[in-house]
Amino acid sequence: MYSREEIVTNSRISEYKEFLKKHELTYEETDYTIGLYDGDKLIGCCSLTENCIKLLAIDELYQGQGLTNTLVGEMLKRVYMSGRMNVFIFTKPEKEFEFNKLGFYTIVKTEDVLFLEKRSDGIGSYLKNLEKERSEKGRVASIVMNLNPFTLGHRSLIEKASRENDHVHVFIVKEDRSVFPYDVRLELLRRGTAEFENVTVHEGSEYIVSSTTFPTYFIKSKDDIPEIYARVDALVFAKYIAKTLNISRRYVGTEPLSKTTNMYNKVLKEALGEESIEVIEVERSQAEGRVISASYVRRYIREGRLEEAFKLLPETTIEFLRSDRGKEIIKKIEKMSVSQRH
Repeated sequence: MYSREEIVTNSRISEYKEFLKKHELTYEETDYTIGLYDGDKLIGCCSLTENCIKLLAIDELYQGQGLTNTLVGEMLKRVYMSGRMNVFIFTKPEKEFEFNKLGFYTIVKTEDVLFLEKRSDGIGSYLKNLEKERSEKGRVASIVMNLNPFTLGHRSLIEKASRENDHVHVFIVKEDRSVFPYDVRLELLRRGTAEFENVTVHEGSEYIVSSTTFPTYFIKSKDDIPEIYARVDALVFAKYIAKTLNISRRYVGTEPLSKTTNMYNKVLKEALGEESIEVIEVERSQAEGRVISASYVRRYIREGRLEEAFKLLPETTIEFLRSDRGKEIIKKIEKMSVSQRH
């Protein structure tokens, strides 16, 4: 009988890192990690970040004993106890049959990665709700935004898409790891776009830019991670979301301050182009010779330069920042270190 233990001590973590390396997996910090032991020997491991299972490996000498099922079952139990109703897995493509047998359903499969979910009606249920907003007339476009916070740059991009298309679907990133909470970002988006009659704002989803399901654990080189993630995200969008809403265009803003975003836009053009979806990259709006960026807004707030921050924001965002809750967020930003601001 093998024992299961949470990996938390430094000695255990060192052994765990070596075990991952042996199985060509990349260590990352997770919410919860368990090891499977035969005596003192680590023979298997599995990790969980929110509701995404990752870093699953079994020693080759112990494979074929149902240990994958044991570890996955442990993680499923933990997720369901937290109140979440769906579980995702990123793994290697050759594992598809094995995980299908365990009751997981394939969403996207590429040469590098397999993305699955536990609920048979997971993405289908999401798409059923989206379909209510489908437009059959004219040209339909889309934008995906984080909005931390909603700036004049974001508004300008939405306004441009609104002018150039018959209908625009704007999706907000649901992941609640920004300084401005998800509910605030969603409300600012709604207020900031209320005048555009052909713009539909969608609540966030685990199927669009969710860091919970960021596929880092099986990549040999961390340099490959952003590109592989971008392609998976693009394929989920193209094969499911865009198809459901009759979307033929996706607008993105340039990001001179971020190599990752530039790479992301490049991958979007390639992947969505293969699905006949045009990606329109728009130069970022500027104010006083500098690009309008949410990161600049947060920096100005942190440095106590509110008036400069307000020059980059629409009146709806400024009004919020002057409210009691807005003032609380300002105080939070002012106390943050540079590494925490994002």
